[in-house]
Amino acid sequence: MPVSESFPVRGGMLAVGCLTAAIVFAVVIPEKGEVVRLMTHDAKGQQRDTDLWIADVEGQAYFRAGSPQVEWLDRLGSKQKIYLERDGDVSEINAAVENDPRLRDLLDEAMEQKYGLQDHLWSLIRSSNPVAIRISPVLLDETLANNSAKNVARNVGQSIGEPSEHREQPVRLDLP
Repeated sequence: MPVSESFPVRGGMLAVGCLTAAIVFAVVIPEKGEVVRLMTHDAKGQQRDTDLWIADVEGQAYFRAGSPQVEWLDRLGSKQKIYLERDGDVSEINAAVENDPRLRDLLDEAMEQKYGLQDHLWSLIRSSNPVAIRISPVLLDETLANNSAKNVARNVGQSIGEPSEHREQPVRLDLP
């Protein structure tokens, strides 16, 4: 077989070999940067932990999903609480997908600056449509308010959002 006929096969094999080497290299080289643990729950209520990279853009912390199809991204949309372990501290967080292309570009730059060669190598296998996820802590006041509302509802014997049968009648004041 002439060399020209086998070139597409060789080129394909070379591309697969280089991609495999890049993946192995990205996994084996020492980690640079920060790795946090995202704690979510699956549909059965089982806790699922995911180690992720995190970066700050304009003073706000973000994750980046390599594609919209990753499982942990789906779990962020559940009604379960989401927790983040960072530097040994665990806190409840809110997470929101950001669709701003400018922000995605800024996040890509921040990730590459923070994680260097590893991020560059992962970018070779990541989809062309990464997802930026803004994270913020659940504020103590917000948590207390939610818990207080649940306790009040539990004491009255109703769930939150249901109308109460025990409404107080408005008091009318007749002033002279």
